[in-house]
Amino acid sequence: MAEQRDDLESRIETLATELAQVRGRLDALEAKGRAAYGAGGEAARISVTQLPQAASGSPNGKLTSADTVGLVGRTLVVLGGGFLLRAVSAASLLPALSGPATGLAYAAWWLSKADRTASRGERQSAFFYALSGVAIAYPLIWETSARFHLLPGAVAAPALVLFLAMGLLVAWRRLLPSVAWLSIAAALTTTVGLFFWTQEYLHYASALLVSALAVEAIGFRDRWPQLRWPPAFAVDLIVLVLGLLASHQHSSPEVTAALPPQGVIAVCIVAPVIYLVSVAARTLVYRQVIAFFELIQVAVSLLLGIGSAVAIIAFNQGDHTSLAIAIVASGAACYAVAFASIDPESGLRRNFYSYTSFAGILVLVGSSMLLGASALALVWLALGLLALVLGCRFGRMTLRVHGALYLAASALCSGLLEFGLHGLIGQPPAQWPAFASAAMAAGLGSAAGYALLARTRDRNLTEWSEQVPRLILGAVICWSLAGALSPWLADRLFRFSDELTYAAFLASTRTAVLSCLAVALAWGGRRWSLPEQVWLVYPLLAATGGRLLWEDIRYGEPVNLFLALAFYGGALIVTSRLLRQDS
Repeated sequence: MAEQRDDLESRIETLATELAQVRGRLDALEAKGRAAYGAGGEAARISVTQLPQAASGSPNGKLTSADTVGLVGRTLVVLGGGFLLRAVSAASLLPALSGPATGLAYAAWWLSKADRTASRGERQSAFFYALSGVAIAYPLIWETSARFHLLPGAVAAPALVLFLAMGLLVAWRRLLPSVAWLSIAAALTTTVGLFFWTQEYLHYASALLVSALAVEAIGFRDRWPQLRWPPAFAVDLIVLVLGLLASHQHSSPEVTAALPPQGVIAVCIVAPVIYLVSVAARTLVYRQVIAFFELIQVAVSLLLGIGSAVAIIAFNQGDHTSLAIAIVASGAACYAVAFASIDPESGLRRNFYSYTSFAGILVLVGSSMLLGASALALVWLALGLLALVLGCRFGRMTLRVHGALYLAASALCSGLLEFGLHGLIGQPPAQWPAFASAAMAAGLGSAAGYALLARTRDRNLTEWSEQVPRLILGAVICWSLAGALSPWLADRLFRFSDELTYAAFLASTRTAVLSCLAVALAWGGRRWSLPEQVWLVYPLLAATGGRLLWEDIRYGEPVNLFLALAFYGGALIVTSRLLRQDS
């Protein structure tokens, strides 16, 4: 045994000597290249900002084939040194953790060497030094964690973040985007791989969140914004996987034990918070326009983060009141930021609309988690009317749109729209269901909101967007009114019909109500200059014709067809004349 150890030590010493000789020859080649570039090595003292594309051993700043061969050879020598350390560790010549620690220190030294080399303007040489450090550090962390189980997640995850931070710092200080891409790719691949391989989910998920935060800091002032996409995708993937694993009833006991609900929920919530804070800092502090990436990522992270957290809470039968309150508060904060800090006329129109859109979604989602259907419908009704009043009072088109959407959501939640659908196409029961109080309140509130918008409209505005809130509420009112009026009239007029079945009479009544409503819209739009009513005429006539073919003709009773065709044909004639006069 002693002889084998002596023989191994002799071979290691021989290999170290040969590596030192090769390194000396490479240093000599680099020295000659710098001398050729300028007397006294003047090029080595040129700063990065003065000559951003300078390369070691290249007078014109371009990397020659000879330089590339030399740098590749040097990289191989450095990697050979890493394998030497691995051999020493495998031979048990060092304590168990001393080998990985020495290897990581070795990799860190080459990253620091990359920083010093880049400061002399040798950017390509610096890249290869960084490549050497990355190629040593991340495979070493993977092997010692996944294969040998020497580094637990509590140690390996911070090590991954540390080396990513070192690589990003070198890239930031020396303007080396290639080093940033290299570090991010290696760090994300290793972290995601260890996340799935070791099942130490929270450690590596936390490492991904910190990595995403570090990359957001790099892109804070629009330096290399493309770097933000890969970490964002990795974070979204991890949040989705955590939500599925932690809320799946068939997960194995080992997986369940590795996913404490509170920790997983914290990761799911922190993920969108990182991007919300980043966007807020860039748009509010530095007044930058929100980027397309930020719009997509904030929306996706909110959807995945909140959705996963809610699914986990429901699976564990927990109380989501605190989460819902936090979501509503976030929506209110977005409203406050949008209307207090952003002027849509200052060139930040996209920021204003983005903040208000996020605000509306957060308020709708958070309040729906807090309240039941009836109470929720009344709350949304109140929010809609308040938004409309404020929008009309201060001339805010965004508040008018949000108010109309809140009222439409109230109509949906209260069952008003469902009642209208049943009244227009449903089969007649023995007795039609009565209006619920919440549905009646939603209908009256929509009518009041439409009247307010029509009364306070600005006749000088000709943009179609000015009519959008009234169009939304007008569609809600028409749908609800036709659905409620058709069965009500059929019930009261059927007693005067001796030749029709109730189903056929109801079908004719529906056609008559929709036809008269189309005529009323055409007349009202022309009479009071309300273009949104005119916009509703043709879709309403098309829908009426479709249901006439589907329901009235299906029954095929002569009187039924006479009534339906008379009302529908008359509506086509009258509306065409009214709209022709309007044009």
